[in-house]
Amino acid sequence: MRGRPKRRKIFIMLRALGWSALALLLPVVGVGAEETLQAPGLRERVKVERTQFEVIVWPPKNDVAACGSLTKADFELSLARKPFVDFELDPLEVPPEAAAQGPSDALAMPAPATASRSVALLFDWWALGRQGDDEYSPYTRAFKQSRAYIEEHPSDRYVILALGDDATFRSATFQSGPDALATLDRFEADTRATGFLIRGEHLDRRSWRGAVLEAVMRLGAMEPRETKDLFVLTTDVYPQSDVFHDDLRKLTTQNKVRVNTLDLAWDIRLLPEGLFALSEAGGGIVFTDSATLTTAIQTLDRLRPCTFRITLNVPDSKRALPLSVTMTDARFRVTAPEAAGGLFDVDAAEDAELKNDFEDPTTELGVRITPQLVLLSRGERSAKYALTLRVEKTGDFDPEEVSTLRVYGAVWNKLKPDTAMYADYSAFRITGDGLRKIAESGGEIFRFPDPVNIPDRERSVSVIVSVHGSRDLLSRVSASRRIEVSLPE
Repeated sequence: MRGRPKRRKIFIMLRALGWSALALLLPVVGVGAEETLQAPGLRERVKVERTQFEVIVWPPKNDVAACGSLTKADFELSLARKPFVDFELDPLEVPPEAAAQGPSDALAMPAPATASRSVALLFDWWALGRQGDDEYSPYTRAFKQSRAYIEEHPSDRYVILALGDDATFRSATFQSGPDALATLDRFEADTRATGFLIRGEHLDRRSWRGAVLEAVMRLGAMEPRETKDLFVLTTDVYPQSDVFHDDLRKLTTQNKVRVNTLDLAWDIRLLPEGLFALSEAGGGIVFTDSATLTTAIQTLDRLRPCTFRITLNVPDSKRALPLSVTMTDARFRVTAPEAAGGLFDVDAAEDAELKNDFEDPTTELGVRITPQLVLLSRGERSAKYALTLRVEKTGDFDPEEVSTLRVYGAVWNKLKPDTAMYADYSAFRITGDGLRKIAESGGEIFRFPDPVNIPDRERSVSVIVSVHGSRDLLSRVSASRRIEVSLPE
Protein backbone atom coordinates (compact mmCIF):
# COMPACT_ATOMS: atom_id res chain seq x y z
CA MET A 1 0.00 0.00 0.00
CA ARG A 2 1.13 3.55 -0.56
CA GLY A 3 -0.09 7.13 -0.74
CA ARG A 4 -2.62 8.80 1.50
CA PRO A 5 -6.26 8.23 2.43
CA LYS A 6 -8.70 8.98 -0.38
CA ARG A 7 -11.49 11.22 0.92
CA ARG A 8 -14.28 13.33 -0.59
CA LYS A 9 -14.78 10.63 -3.22
CA ILE A 10 -18.58 10.66 -3.25
CA PHE A 11 -18.70 14.46 -3.40
CA ILE A 12 -16.67 14.44 -6.61
CA MET A 13 -18.97 11.85 -8.19
CA LEU A 14 -22.09 13.73 -7.23
CA ARG A 15 -20.95 16.67 -9.31
CA ALA A 16 -20.50 14.43 -12.35
CA LEU A 17 -23.72 12.42 -12.07
CA GLY A 18 -27.37 13.40 -12.17
CA TRP A 19 -29.55 12.41 -9.21
CA SER A 20 -33.16 11.29 -9.03
CA ALA A 21 -35.15 11.40 -5.80
CA LEU A 22 -36.44 8.26 -4.15
CA ALA A 23 -39.76 8.21 -2.36
CA LEU A 24 -38.56 6.17 0.59
CA LEU A 25 -38.67 8.08 3.89
CA LEU A 26 -36.78 6.93 6.95
CA PRO A 27 -37.92 8.17 10.41
CA VAL A 28 -35.11 9.37 12.63
CA VAL A 29 -35.17 7.38 15.83
CA GLY A 30 -32.47 6.48 18.32
CA VAL A 31 -30.60 3.24 17.92
CA GLY A 32 -27.45 1.99 19.57
CA ALA A 33 -24.63 1.13 17.21
CA GLU A 34 -22.72 -1.87 18.43
CA GLU A 35 -19.47 -1.27 16.59
CA THR A 36 -17.61 1.66 15.05
CA LEU A 37 -16.24 1.28 11.54
CA GLN A 38 -12.47 1.18 11.22
CA ALA A 39 -10.71 4.15 9.69
CA PRO A 40 -9.75 4.10 6.00
CA GLY A 41 -6.46 2.61 4.94
CA LEU A 42 -4.00 4.15 2.52
CA ARG A 43 -4.55 4.31 -1.21
CA GLU A 44 -4.10 0.76 -2.38
CA ARG A 45 -2.50 -0.84 -5.39
CA VAL A 46 -2.19 -4.61 -5.32
CA LYS A 47 0.05 -6.79 -7.43
CA VAL A 48 -1.70 -8.89 -10.05
CA GLU A 49 -0.26 -12.37 -9.63
CA ARG A 50 -2.71 -14.67 -11.44
CA THR A 51 -4.33 -13.60 -14.68
CA GLN A 52 -7.01 -15.34 -16.74
CA PHE A 53 -8.22 -14.26 -20.17
CA GLU A 54 -9.90 -15.62 -23.29
CA VAL A 55 -8.39 -15.98 -26.76
CA ILE A 56 -10.21 -16.64 -30.04
CA VAL A 57 -8.55 -18.88 -32.62
CA TRP A 58 -9.36 -18.42 -36.32
CA PRO A 59 -8.94 -21.83 -38.03
CA PRO A 60 -7.89 -22.25 -41.67
CA LYS A 61 -10.76 -22.28 -44.18
CA ASN A 62 -13.20 -21.59 -41.31
CA ASP A 63 -12.91 -25.22 -40.25
CA VAL A 64 -14.10 -24.89 -36.66
CA ALA A 65 -13.74 -28.65 -36.12
CA ALA A 66 -9.96 -28.23 -36.46
CA CYS A 67 -9.92 -26.40 -33.11
CA GLY A 68 -10.94 -29.59 -31.30
CA SER A 69 -7.44 -31.03 -31.61
CA LEU A 70 -5.58 -27.92 -30.37
CA THR A 71 -3.57 -28.28 -27.15
CA LYS A 72 -1.23 -26.12 -25.11
CA ALA A 73 1.62 -27.19 -27.38
CA ASP A 74 -0.04 -25.37 -30.29
CA PHE A 75 0.13 -22.00 -28.53
CA GLU A 76 3.17 -19.78 -28.10
CA LEU A 77 3.13 -17.05 -25.45
CA SER A 78 5.60 -14.28 -24.86
CA LEU A 79 5.48 -12.00 -21.83
CA ALA A 80 7.65 -8.89 -21.61
CA ARG A 81 8.91 -9.95 -25.05
CA LYS A 82 10.32 -13.23 -23.68
CA PRO A 83 8.98 -16.77 -24.28
CA PHE A 84 6.62 -17.84 -21.50
CA VAL A 85 5.62 -21.47 -21.00
CA ASP A 86 4.13 -21.48 -17.48
CA PHE A 87 0.45 -21.22 -18.42
CA GLU A 88 -2.67 -23.35 -18.45
CA LEU A 89 -5.02 -23.75 -21.43
CA ASP A 90 -8.67 -24.79 -21.20
CA PRO A 91 -11.33 -24.82 -23.93
CA LEU A 92 -14.24 -22.51 -23.24
CA GLU A 93 -16.49 -25.28 -24.54
CA VAL A 94 -15.79 -28.94 -23.77
CA PRO A 95 -16.21 -31.33 -26.75
CA PRO A 96 -19.17 -33.75 -26.43
CA GLU A 97 -16.90 -36.79 -26.15
CA ALA A 98 -15.04 -35.16 -23.24
CA ALA A 99 -18.26 -34.08 -21.55
CA ALA A 100 -19.50 -37.69 -21.71
CA GLN A 101 -16.59 -38.74 -19.52
CA GLY A 102 -18.09 -36.88 -16.58
CA PRO A 103 -17.10 -33.87 -14.46
CA SER A 104 -13.96 -35.54 -13.12
CA ASP A 105 -12.41 -35.52 -16.58
CA ALA A 106 -13.71 -32.25 -18.02
CA LEU A 107 -15.28 -29.05 -16.91
CA ALA A 108 -18.89 -28.92 -18.10
CA MET A 109 -19.61 -25.92 -20.31
CA PRO A 110 -22.81 -24.82 -22.07
CA ALA A 111 -23.30 -25.49 -25.75
CA PRO A 112 -22.98 -22.56 -28.17
CA ALA A 113 -26.69 -22.54 -28.99
CA THR A 114 -27.67 -21.99 -25.39
CA ALA A 115 -24.69 -20.08 -23.99
CA SER A 116 -25.57 -16.69 -22.58
CA ARG A 117 -23.28 -13.82 -23.48
CA SER A 118 -22.69 -10.60 -21.51
CA VAL A 119 -22.84 -7.77 -24.06
CA ALA A 120 -22.34 -4.02 -23.67
CA LEU A 121 -23.61 -1.86 -26.55
CA LEU A 122 -21.75 1.45 -26.66
CA PHE A 123 -23.18 4.23 -28.85
CA ASP A 124 -20.26 6.49 -29.80
CA TRP A 125 -21.90 9.90 -30.30
CA TRP A 126 -18.60 11.40 -31.45
CA ALA A 127 -19.01 9.34 -34.63
CA LEU A 128 -22.74 8.61 -34.90
CA GLY A 129 -23.75 12.24 -34.54
CA ARG A 130 -21.82 13.52 -37.54
CA GLN A 131 -23.72 11.95 -40.43
CA GLY A 132 -27.40 12.71 -39.96
CA ASP A 133 -30.26 10.54 -38.76
CA ASP A 134 -31.96 9.33 -41.95
CA GLU A 135 -32.78 5.63 -42.36
CA TYR A 136 -29.36 4.82 -43.86
CA SER A 137 -27.28 6.82 -41.39
CA PRO A 138 -24.94 5.14 -38.87
CA TYR A 139 -27.11 6.65 -36.11
CA THR A 140 -30.24 4.84 -37.32
CA ARG A 141 -28.31 1.66 -38.06
CA ALA A 142 -27.00 1.58 -34.48
CA PHE A 143 -30.49 1.54 -32.95
CA LYS A 144 -31.99 -0.72 -35.62
CA GLN A 145 -29.25 -3.33 -35.38
CA SER A 146 -29.19 -3.25 -31.58
CA ARG A 147 -32.94 -3.82 -31.44
CA ALA A 148 -32.77 -6.68 -33.94
CA TYR A 149 -29.96 -8.40 -32.08
CA ILE A 150 -31.60 -8.14 -28.65
CA GLU A 151 -34.90 -9.47 -30.04
CA GLU A 152 -33.10 -12.48 -31.54
CA HIS A 153 -31.02 -13.18 -28.41
CA PRO A 154 -33.33 -12.64 -25.39
CA SER A 155 -31.25 -14.93 -23.16
CA ASP A 156 -28.12 -12.77 -23.41
CA ARG A 157 -27.46 -10.09 -20.78
CA TYR A 158 -27.09 -6.47 -21.85
CA VAL A 159 -25.83 -3.07 -20.79
CA ILE A 160 -26.55 -0.06 -22.99
CA LEU A 161 -24.38 3.05 -22.74
CA ALA A 162 -23.56 6.21 -24.63
CA LEU A 163 -20.17 7.83 -25.15
CA GLY A 164 -20.11 11.61 -25.20
CA ASP A 165 -18.13 13.74 -22.78
CA ASP A 166 -18.65 10.90 -20.30
CA ALA A 167 -19.69 7.26 -20.37
CA THR A 168 -23.41 7.37 -19.63
CA PHE A 169 -24.83 4.00 -18.60
CA ARG A 170 -28.54 3.52 -19.22
CA SER A 171 -28.51 0.73 -16.62
CA ALA A 172 -26.00 0.04 -13.87
CA THR A 173 -26.42 -3.75 -14.08
CA PHE A 174 -26.68 -6.28 -16.89
CA GLN A 175 -30.31 -6.67 -18.01
CA SER A 176 -32.32 -9.45 -19.60
CA GLY A 177 -33.34 -9.14 -23.24
CA PRO A 178 -36.89 -7.77 -22.58
CA ASP A 179 -35.61 -5.24 -20.04
CA ALA A 180 -32.82 -4.18 -22.40
CA LEU A 181 -35.34 -3.58 -25.20
CA ALA A 182 -37.35 -1.28 -22.93
CA THR A 183 -34.14 0.55 -21.99
CA LEU A 184 -33.20 0.89 -25.67
CA ASP A 185 -36.61 2.37 -26.51
CA ARG A 186 -36.30 4.97 -23.74
CA PHE A 187 -32.73 5.71 -24.79
CA GLU A 188 -33.71 6.34 -28.42
CA ALA A 189 -36.65 8.52 -27.42
CA ASP A 190 -34.45 10.59 -25.09
CA THR A 191 -31.77 10.96 -27.75
CA ARG A 192 -34.21 12.18 -30.40
CA ALA A 193 -35.61 14.67 -27.91
CA THR A 194 -32.31 16.10 -26.64
CA GLY A 195 -29.77 15.53 -29.41
CA PHE A 196 -26.20 14.38 -28.87
CA LEU A 197 -25.21 16.77 -26.05
CA ILE A 198 -21.43 16.74 -26.55
CA ARG A 199 -19.44 19.73 -25.37
CA GLY A 200 -16.14 18.45 -26.79
CA GLU A 201 -14.15 20.97 -24.76
CA HIS A 202 -10.74 19.51 -25.67
CA LEU A 203 -9.49 19.20 -29.23
CA ASP A 204 -7.34 16.21 -28.31
CA ARG A 205 -10.47 14.23 -27.35
CA ARG A 206 -9.26 13.46 -23.85
CA SER A 207 -12.86 13.19 -22.64
CA TRP A 208 -13.54 10.47 -25.25
CA ARG A 209 -10.49 8.52 -24.11
CA GLY A 210 -11.39 8.90 -20.45
CA ALA A 211 -14.96 7.78 -21.11
CA VAL A 212 -13.81 4.60 -22.91
CA LEU A 213 -11.52 3.64 -20.02
CA GLU A 214 -14.25 4.46 -17.50
CA ALA A 215 -16.68 2.22 -19.39
CA VAL A 216 -14.22 -0.68 -19.25
CA MET A 217 -13.69 -0.30 -15.50
CA ARG A 218 -17.40 0.01 -14.74
CA LEU A 219 -18.15 -3.13 -16.76
CA GLY A 220 -15.47 -4.91 -14.76
CA ALA A 221 -17.11 -3.75 -11.54
CA MET A 222 -20.52 -5.03 -12.67
CA GLU A 223 -19.27 -8.52 -13.48
CA PRO A 224 -15.64 -9.11 -12.43
CA ARG A 225 -15.35 -12.81 -13.27
CA GLU A 226 -16.91 -13.27 -16.73
CA THR A 227 -15.66 -11.98 -20.07
CA LYS A 228 -17.80 -9.11 -21.35
CA ASP A 229 -18.10 -8.28 -25.06
CA LEU A 230 -18.10 -4.50 -25.46
CA PHE A 231 -19.33 -3.49 -28.94
CA VAL A 232 -18.39 0.07 -29.91
CA LEU A 233 -21.04 1.16 -32.45
CA THR A 234 -19.16 3.79 -34.42
CA THR A 235 -17.68 4.86 -37.76
CA ASP A 236 -14.18 6.19 -37.03
CA VAL A 237 -12.23 6.93 -33.85
CA TYR A 238 -9.36 9.34 -33.22
CA PRO A 239 -7.78 8.63 -29.82
CA GLN A 240 -4.90 11.11 -30.45
CA SER A 241 -2.81 9.86 -27.53
CA ASP A 242 0.47 8.02 -27.07
CA VAL A 243 -0.60 6.28 -23.85
CA PHE A 244 -4.31 5.55 -24.39
CA HIS A 245 -3.81 2.19 -26.09
CA ASP A 246 -1.42 1.04 -23.34
CA ASP A 247 -4.00 1.99 -20.69
CA LEU A 248 -6.67 0.13 -22.65
CA ARG A 249 -4.51 -2.99 -22.96
CA LYS A 250 -4.02 -3.14 -19.19
CA LEU A 251 -7.59 -2.34 -18.14
CA THR A 252 -9.32 -4.68 -20.59
CA THR A 253 -7.26 -7.64 -19.34
CA GLN A 254 -7.77 -6.76 -15.67
CA ASN A 255 -11.52 -6.20 -16.11
CA LYS A 256 -12.12 -9.10 -18.54
CA VAL A 257 -13.57 -6.86 -21.27
CA ARG A 258 -13.15 -7.62 -24.99
CA VAL A 259 -13.44 -4.42 -27.06
CA ASN A 260 -15.04 -5.12 -30.44
CA THR A 261 -15.85 -2.38 -32.94
CA LEU A 262 -18.68 -2.34 -35.47
CA ASP A 263 -18.14 -0.14 -38.51
CA LEU A 264 -21.52 1.42 -39.33
CA ALA A 265 -20.17 3.48 -42.26
CA TRP A 266 -18.59 0.64 -44.24
CA ASP A 267 -20.42 1.67 -47.44
CA ILE A 268 -19.76 5.41 -47.07
CA ARG A 269 -15.93 5.45 -47.20
CA LEU A 270 -13.15 2.99 -47.95
CA LEU A 271 -11.38 2.20 -44.67
CA PRO A 272 -12.32 3.01 -41.07
CA GLU A 273 -10.02 5.28 -39.11
CA GLY A 274 -8.61 4.00 -35.81
CA LEU A 275 -10.88 0.96 -35.37
CA PHE A 276 -8.22 -1.70 -35.88
CA ALA A 277 -5.83 -0.12 -33.36
CA LEU A 278 -8.65 0.28 -30.83
CA SER A 279 -9.86 -3.33 -31.04
CA GLU A 280 -6.34 -4.78 -31.14
CA ALA A 281 -5.46 -2.93 -27.93
CA GLY A 282 -8.75 -4.10 -26.40
CA GLY A 283 -8.23 -7.75 -27.35
CA GLY A 284 -11.25 -7.69 -29.67
CA ILE A 285 -12.33 -7.81 -33.31
CA VAL A 286 -13.23 -5.21 -35.94
CA PHE A 287 -16.43 -5.99 -37.85
CA THR A 288 -16.81 -4.13 -41.14
CA ASP A 289 -17.66 -4.81 -44.84
CA SER A 290 -21.45 -5.13 -44.47
CA ALA A 291 -21.28 -6.74 -41.01
CA THR A 292 -24.18 -6.10 -38.66
CA LEU A 293 -24.35 -6.55 -34.91
CA THR A 294 -26.23 -9.82 -35.42
CA THR A 295 -23.67 -11.25 -37.86
CA ALA A 296 -20.85 -10.12 -35.57
CA ILE A 297 -22.31 -12.07 -32.66
CA GLN A 298 -22.95 -15.04 -34.95
CA THR A 299 -19.24 -15.01 -35.78
CA LEU A 300 -18.33 -15.11 -32.08
CA ASP A 301 -20.84 -17.91 -31.49
CA ARG A 302 -19.50 -19.89 -34.45
CA LEU A 303 -15.98 -19.55 -33.03
CA ARG A 304 -16.98 -20.56 -29.53
CA PRO A 305 -15.44 -24.06 -29.99
CA CYS A 306 -12.27 -22.15 -30.95
CA THR A 307 -12.31 -19.95 -27.85
CA PHE A 308 -9.87 -20.87 -25.08
CA ARG A 309 -9.20 -19.67 -21.56
CA ILE A 310 -5.56 -19.09 -20.64
CA THR A 311 -4.43 -18.83 -17.02
CA LEU A 312 -0.95 -17.73 -16.02
CA ASN A 313 1.04 -16.47 -13.06
CA VAL A 314 2.44 -13.05 -13.91
CA PRO A 315 5.96 -12.05 -12.80
CA ASP A 316 6.22 -9.17 -10.34
CA SER A 317 5.99 -5.83 -12.17
CA LYS A 318 4.63 -2.37 -11.44
CA ARG A 319 3.64 -1.94 -15.08
CA ALA A 320 1.53 -4.17 -17.29
CA LEU A 321 3.76 -6.47 -19.33
CA PRO A 322 3.44 -6.78 -23.13
CA LEU A 323 1.69 -10.04 -24.02
CA SER A 324 1.73 -11.91 -27.32
CA VAL A 325 -0.18 -15.08 -28.19
CA THR A 326 0.56 -16.84 -31.48
CA MET A 327 0.08 -20.33 -32.97
CA THR A 328 2.81 -22.76 -33.91
CA ASP A 329 0.82 -23.54 -37.07
CA ALA A 330 0.79 -20.37 -39.16
CA ARG A 331 -2.50 -21.38 -40.77
CA PHE A 332 -4.24 -20.49 -37.49
CA ARG A 333 -4.63 -16.91 -36.34
CA VAL A 334 -5.49 -15.78 -32.82
CA THR A 335 -7.18 -12.76 -31.24
CA ALA A 336 -5.95 -12.13 -27.69
CA PRO A 337 -5.23 -9.40 -25.13
CA GLU A 338 -1.94 -7.56 -25.55
CA ALA A 339 -0.94 -6.96 -21.90
CA ALA A 340 -1.03 -8.74 -18.56
CA GLY A 341 -0.10 -8.06 -14.95
CA GLY A 342 0.98 -4.78 -13.43
CA LEU A 343 -0.42 -3.14 -10.32
CA PHE A 344 -4.20 -3.23 -9.95
CA ASP A 345 -5.51 0.17 -8.80
CA VAL A 346 -8.01 -0.75 -6.07
CA ASP A 347 -9.00 2.88 -5.61
CA ALA A 348 -9.89 3.35 -9.29
CA ALA A 349 -11.86 0.07 -9.24
CA GLU A 350 -13.84 1.26 -6.23
CA ASP A 351 -14.58 4.53 -8.01
CA ALA A 352 -16.15 2.47 -10.79
CA GLU A 353 -18.18 0.43 -8.29
CA LEU A 354 -19.47 3.58 -6.60
CA LYS A 355 -20.57 5.12 -9.90
CA ASN A 356 -22.61 1.99 -10.54
CA ASP A 357 -24.05 2.24 -7.03
CA PHE A 358 -25.13 5.85 -7.56
CA GLU A 359 -27.10 4.98 -10.67
CA ASP A 360 -28.66 1.81 -9.25
CA PRO A 361 -28.28 1.70 -5.44
CA THR A 362 -30.18 -1.57 -4.96
CA THR A 363 -27.41 -4.18 -5.03
CA GLU A 364 -27.70 -7.05 -2.54
CA LEU A 365 -25.02 -9.72 -2.98
CA GLY A 366 -24.38 -11.67 0.21
CA VAL A 367 -25.54 -8.82 2.46
CA ARG A 368 -28.31 -6.25 2.74
CA ILE A 369 -27.69 -2.81 4.26
CA THR A 370 -30.06 -0.35 5.94
CA PRO A 371 -28.67 3.15 6.58
CA GLN A 372 -30.12 5.41 9.28
CA LEU A 373 -29.50 8.90 10.63
CA VAL A 374 -29.63 9.00 14.41
CA LEU A 375 -30.14 12.34 16.18
CA LEU A 376 -27.42 12.91 18.79
CA SER A 377 -27.90 16.52 19.89
CA ARG A 378 -29.21 19.93 18.88
CA GLY A 379 -27.40 23.25 18.78
CA GLU A 380 -28.59 26.77 18.12
CA ARG A 381 -28.37 26.52 14.33
CA SER A 382 -27.69 22.88 13.56
CA ALA A 383 -28.24 19.34 14.76
CA LYS A 384 -25.68 16.59 15.16
CA TYR A 385 -26.44 13.11 13.77
CA ALA A 386 -24.70 9.75 13.57
CA LEU A 387 -24.83 7.79 10.33
CA THR A 388 -25.33 4.09 11.04
CA LEU A 389 -25.89 1.06 8.87
CA ARG A 390 -27.30 -2.33 9.67
CA VAL A 391 -25.55 -5.08 7.70
CA GLU A 392 -27.61 -8.25 7.36
CA LYS A 393 -26.42 -11.54 5.95
CA THR A 394 -28.45 -12.71 2.92
CA GLY A 395 -26.08 -15.34 1.51
CA ASP A 396 -23.32 -17.66 2.59
CA PHE A 397 -19.83 -16.22 2.87
CA ASP A 398 -16.73 -17.10 4.84
CA PRO A 399 -15.51 -14.18 7.01
CA GLU A 400 -11.94 -15.46 6.70
CA GLU A 401 -12.18 -15.42 2.90
CA VAL A 402 -13.87 -12.01 2.72
CA SER A 403 -11.30 -10.53 5.15
CA THR A 404 -12.39 -6.89 4.64
CA LEU A 405 -15.53 -5.03 3.62
CA ARG A 406 -15.03 -1.43 2.51
CA VAL A 407 -17.80 0.95 3.46
CA TYR A 408 -18.71 4.29 1.85
CA GLY A 409 -21.35 6.77 2.88
CA ALA A 410 -22.56 10.30 2.17
CA VAL A 411 -25.19 12.75 3.42
CA TRP A 412 -26.16 15.75 1.26
CA ASN A 413 -28.92 18.00 -0.01
CA LYS A 414 -29.77 16.56 -3.41
CA LEU A 415 -30.82 19.97 -4.72
CA LYS A 416 -27.45 21.54 -3.87
CA PRO A 417 -24.80 18.79 -4.05
CA ASP A 418 -21.97 21.24 -4.76
CA THR A 419 -22.52 23.32 -1.63
CA ALA A 420 -24.50 21.12 0.77
CA MET A 421 -22.43 17.96 1.25
CA TYR A 422 -22.61 17.27 4.98
CA ALA A 423 -20.69 13.99 5.15
CA ASP A 424 -18.50 12.00 2.77
CA TYR A 425 -17.01 8.82 4.20
CA SER A 426 -14.62 6.88 1.98
CA ALA A 427 -13.17 3.38 2.41
CA PHE A 428 -13.99 2.72 6.05
CA ARG A 429 -13.67 -0.95 6.93
CA ILE A 430 -15.41 -3.91 8.54
CA THR A 431 -12.96 -6.71 9.40
CA GLY A 432 -12.40 -9.59 11.79
CA ASP A 433 -14.94 -9.65 14.64
CA GLY A 434 -17.37 -7.45 12.74
CA LEU A 435 -17.51 -9.88 9.82
CA ARG A 436 -17.87 -12.85 12.14
CA LYS A 437 -20.78 -11.19 13.95
CA ILE A 438 -22.57 -10.60 10.64
CA ALA A 439 -22.01 -14.20 9.55
CA GLU A 440 -23.01 -15.75 12.89
CA SER A 441 -25.90 -13.54 14.05
CA GLY A 442 -27.31 -12.63 10.65
CA GLY A 443 -27.02 -8.88 11.24
CA GLU A 444 -24.96 -6.20 12.97
CA ILE A 445 -25.14 -2.41 13.34
CA PHE A 446 -22.12 -0.20 12.59
CA ARG A 447 -21.52 3.52 12.94
CA PHE A 448 -19.33 5.94 11.00
CA PRO A 449 -17.05 7.55 13.61
CA ASP A 450 -17.47 11.23 12.72
CA PRO A 451 -20.84 12.93 13.46
CA VAL A 452 -22.83 14.70 10.76
CA ASN A 453 -23.73 18.36 11.36
CA ILE A 454 -26.85 19.42 9.43
CA PRO A 455 -28.20 23.00 9.51
CA ASP A 456 -31.69 23.47 10.96
CA ARG A 457 -32.87 24.97 7.65
CA GLU A 458 -32.76 21.54 6.01
CA ARG A 459 -36.04 19.63 5.95
CA SER A 460 -34.69 16.53 4.23
CA VAL A 461 -31.37 15.06 3.13
CA SER A 462 -30.23 12.23 0.89
CA VAL A 463 -28.19 9.35 2.26
CA ILE A 464 -26.26 6.65 0.41
CA VAL A 465 -24.19 3.80 1.83
CA SER A 466 -22.23 1.17 -0.13
CA VAL A 467 -20.42 -1.94 1.07
CA HIS A 468 -17.95 -3.89 -1.09
CA GLY A 469 -15.75 -6.92 -0.66
CA SER A 470 -12.79 -7.71 -2.86
CA ARG A 471 -13.68 -8.28 -6.52
CA ASP A 472 -11.69 -11.50 -6.82
CA LEU A 473 -13.60 -13.37 -4.10
CA LEU A 474 -15.40 -16.57 -5.05
CA SER A 475 -18.31 -15.38 -2.90
CA ARG A 476 -19.10 -11.83 -3.97
CA VAL A 477 -20.20 -9.53 -1.16
CA SER A 478 -21.60 -6.18 -2.26
CA ALA A 479 -24.57 -3.98 -1.37
CA SER A 480 -25.77 -0.40 -1.74
CA ARG A 481 -28.77 1.60 -0.60
CA ARG A 482 -29.92 5.20 -1.07
CA ILE A 483 -32.68 6.79 0.97
CA GLU A 484 -34.36 10.15 1.50
CA VAL A 485 -34.59 11.17 5.17
CA SER A 486 -37.15 13.67 6.48
CA LEU A 487 -35.69 15.75 9.31
CA PRO A 488 -37.70 16.90 12.36
CA GLU A 489 -38.47 20.62 12.53
